[in-house]
Amino acid sequence: MHAAVPLLTLLLGSAGCGESQTPARTGGSTETLRALESIERLLDAGRTEEALRAAEACARSRPDDALAAEMLGRARMAARTPAADIADAYARAADLRPDSPGLQNAAGITAMQAGRVEIAITRLTPAIRSVVISSALPTEGRTTVAIHLAHAAAAMGQRVLLVDGHLRSGNVPLHTALNLAEGPGLSHLLRGEASLQEVIRRIDWESSLYVISGGDSLPDPTRLLTS
Repeated sequence: MHAAVPLLTLLLGSAGCGESQTPARTGGSTETLRALESIERLLDAGRTEEALRAAEACARSRPDDALAAEMLGRARMAARTPAADIADAYARAADLRPDSPGLQNAAGITAMQAGRVEIAITRLTPAIRSVVISSALPTEGRTTVAIHLAHAAAAMGQRVLLVDGHLRSGNVPLHTALNLAEGPGLSHLLRGEASLQEVIRRIDWESSLYVISGGDSLPDPTRLLTS
């Protein structure tokens, strides 16, 4: 088992940012808001191609309007356009509204989904060696974010170890999300039941991405972590 020490470690925790990609609208001219409401009605009716054409026209005629850029992102998402195009629209909206946490979050999520993770992981000095992905509540998307981030960083040449810190029962195991067979994981390592070499696994489809799954679910992981 190859167990070279990765350059970047991502710890998936359970202790946050959600994945809302439809930030609340504020501001905008009456004309813009009417146009966006019309596009939204088309989306609600399932007329995604018409909505996309209308959103593209709206964004072209209002290049400095964050609401028009945001709606273009939504329309592109509904029409299942390439992830990079969706990310471009949300990035434009976020640039126009730097004071909007919702738009900043949407831009970050769609950028990761497009594989655009040219962020501090590769640019900061000294280089980042570990990142914790966490959230306050279940189902907020921490597993999805961690997998996208790890995959994108590995694709950019980083050697990445993704560690599943979900040790409580009730969470979707990382190995399930990655379609890996169940095996020894972090809980076995902490109990001394498996070595580091035995718990690290390399992902077949990304040679620079390694995983340590959570192992057994525990009723009281705090006791194990502090023992």
